[in-house]
Parts: sequence; C-alpha cells; structure tokens
Amino acid sequence: MPGAAQDLVTRDPGNPEARYAASLVYCVAGERNSALVNAEAALRAGMEPRWFDLPWFALLRADARFQAMVRDEEPVP
Repeated sequence: MPGAAQDLVTRDPGNPEARYAASLVYCVAGERNSALVNAEAALRAGMEPRWFDLPWFALLRADARFQAMVRDEEPVP
C-alpha cells in the first residue's frame, strides 16, 4: 500500500491532499520517517494542522519533529 501512496505523490508532488493521504498511509504502515516527510510537505503546501489531529496520526503526534512542524504552521490569530 505505501507504494501506491508514493505513486500518487509522484504524479502530483505539490498537491497537499496527496501528501496528506501519503502521510496517512505511511502512519498506518508504521513508517514514521516517510509519514513525516509527507506531513511536512502537506503542511507547507497549505494543509491545515488540525487534519493531523485525527487518531490515525498518533504515530506522528508523539514525535518532537512533527510537533515542531505543526507549531510552525499554526495560524497567528
């Protein structure tokens, strides 16, 4: 399944939804580093951090690198 996620990203690397979906697939597969790379790309491309609050991203939420990414992407009120 992770191969299909990477195929999607390869077709449209700047698409935040594709990166988000790939991050989700890698989280479920337990591939933390690949999930982080795609989460960072999704956030940089405009995906809102709140979408990573869903339960299947628990693997990332426990990671200090991910926590820093989300903090950096939080909108300023």
